[in-house]
Amino acid sequence: MIHFSHLIHIGGDLDVRGHQAVNETNFPNLHVVLGDMILVDSGFTRLPLKLNHVGGRVIITQDAPLSLIQDIKQAVVVGIIKGGVCFVD
Repeated sequence: MIHFSHLIHIGGDLDVRGHQAVNETNFPNLHVVLGDMILVDSGFTRLPLKLNHVGGRVIITQDAPLSLIQDIKQAVVVGIIKGGVCFVD
């Protein structure tokens, strides 16, 4: 499994759609995503622990893991996600 342990800041989108082997543990030190986080059909079950800013939207499926949906809702409430949430089929 690949870990991006030195990746702290993404200046655009994080697009892991369709990559079931990629999840939040691959990004243990990610703080900032300036664009969208596209997590559709990925292995994400939570948001990365250190994430504190998403400049765009978080895009997930309706049937995403409940733990991920809860993390996203909380991140919207505290202002981490600036662009809102988009659910796709």
